[in-house]
Amino acid sequence: MDKSWITKPRNTVEYSIGLQKFLDFAFENGASGDTIRCPCPKCGFVKWQARGIVEEHLILKQFPINYVIWNLHGERQRQDISRNEDESQ
Repeated sequence: MDKSWITKPRNTVEYSIGLQKFLDFAFENGASGDTIRCPCPKCGFVKWQARGIVEEHLILKQFPINYVIWNLHGERQRQDISRNEDESQ
């Protein structure tokens, strides 16, 4: 998944599209009910927020630039996936 949008200015189309894809992914793979851990600097992955709040926070504050493997939102590293495949065989 392309994550180059993370470093784009928050007022660009690329950032907006990327943010929507992140939110779709996070709510599909890492939600607890209708909330996810908000990655904005204010919430710091600790507070669980609804989609509209997370979206607003990530428009007002920069998405964490170093958060490129969304492990707190359901993304797995390739190593983990291949290791799990080896274990299941």
